[in-house]
Amino acid sequence: MSKLRLGFLLLIVLGGALVVYFLYKNKLQSPLGLSFSPAFQLLGKSTKALNTTLTRIMPINEMDEKAYGDAIATSYKSVADLKDPDYVYLNKLLKGLSAFSTKRFNYQAFIISYPVPNAFALPGGVICVTKGLMETLKSEAQVIAVLSHELGHIERGHCFEAIKYELLFSKIKAPTIGQLADFCFNLFLRHSFSKTQENDADEYGYELLLLTKYDPMAFGAAFVELQKSEGHSESRKSNIISDYFRTHPPLPLRILKFDEMAKAWWEEHQNTERRYVGVKNLQGRVPMTELVMPTEWIIHN
Repeated sequence: MSKLRLGFLLLIVLGGALVVYFLYKNKLQSPLGLSFSPAFQLLGKSTKALNTTLTRIMPINEMDEKAYGDAIATSYKSVADLKDPDYVYLNKLLKGLSAFSTKRFNYQAFIISYPVPNAFALPGGVICVTKGLMETLKSEAQVIAVLSHELGHIERGHCFEAIKYELLFSKIKAPTIGQLADFCFNLFLRHSFSKTQENDADEYGYELLLLTKYDPMAFGAAFVELQKSEGHSESRKSNIISDYFRTHPPLPLRILKFDEMAKAWWEEHQNTERRYVGVKNLQGRVPMTELVMPTEWIIHN
């Protein structure tokens, strides 16, 4: 078995070296010049596949994760302002999105009173969004794009994979469900998803956005607003060391990727589709399901 693992590791390293050599040799153009982030995302897929396989043979399952998520939500509800317009608005949007989910979770969104724009997913269907993010995004379509991305982390099992070993150990020692919920919440406040998982959640989120009535250009546009809030700090040249230690793919690469995908989608659907933006919906914290504004529909021709 040890020889098999060593051979597998060498195969990954060799594959990574070939990808890096290809990128360097061909000098692929990107907003960051030569970036190794796509290579690291590719390398992460093999590790993720092995990790997912191990998860399937462990004595913890989706119902365990659902219980943890419900406990986290119960704990957070005890201190959250459930009448906050942002809280009410986000949960109305999330209710529509979760109709496309496959996991049997009670998806809930919570507002974090923090000025820096951010969002993160927790096990069992809990999504947290900062006040700063709600002030940064410019349309309901962009909010849907962010929620779709976070939903992707949960639906693709990233939250579960990140804590499964700790949860298994805790389950064996049989602490209360509330203690497990506190443990999970504190862990995820410190946790950053890998580039592979972020890319996976991006792709899931974009495909989910296409299933809705919202403009697919909103996915890249949400990243543009985040980049503006960071003061273009990611516009520098990339190198193999900095790209390796990044927890997220660079925003300029994500913007380029999903802008091009959205443009291609519109080319295929010009004059046949119209999509919703929802700038005024976000400003008034009124979802499209309750108030459709004719001026918010767009069509490309």
